[in-house]
Amino acid sequence: MKREHIIQSTLPSGYCQLEYIESTGTQWIDTLDYIQSNDIVEMEVIPTLDTGNRALYGCTNGNAWNTGGYELYYYNDWLQLITPSSNSYSQLTNWYSIWVTGNTLNIRVERTSWTINGITASKYNTYLNYVPSRTLFIFGSNRNNGVVAATAPILMKLMFFRWYRNNALLHNFIPALRISDTTSGLYDIVNNQFYTNAGTGEFLYN
Repeated sequence: MKREHIIQSTLPSGYCQLEYIESTGTQWIDTLDYIQSNDIVEMEVIPTLDTGNRALYGCTNGNAWNTGGYELYYYNDWLQLITPSSNSYSQLTNWYSIWVTGNTLNIRVERTSWTINGITASKYNTYLNYVPSRTLFIFGSNRNNGVVAATAPILMKLMFFRWYRNNALLHNFIPALRISDTTSGLYDIVNNQFYTNAGTGEFLYN
């Protein structure tokens, strides 16, 4: 755990906003909510390791990417978006990739397209109106009934994670520190709830 400086914010008493929290590969956040096909996700991240197949966020109905779910992966400077496809129920997943230059990634994922740093990365077929049976994880993918696969958690810094539904902000997760026990995590300023690490170890932060 590392504390260098804290940003002034309007968080409730007892919490301080951070610039980012950082996973080292064993930490993730369980949002305790289920993503839907029309939802929009916005996030700003800086990957700190560019090897392996590691999820920025996601969930599935099974133990693999092709078991129906929503996942965004970082893989050797590539981003791979996995969504339920409209082709067949047994093969619900369709993934697309784009080469990413630079370290800071501003990402927006919508129903029929996604952008990276303001540039449209890919367009894909409208996927099914489908809600995975598992809650969405940040810094990893919710597989195996809540146990993240060993290769799934990503090493990255997260500056924010915004989740929209029906043109309204459903969750707005910002890095925060609970002062009483110096625990770092994500504070949802829409629902006034603090989310801590669901894995092992501790998030680094600044």
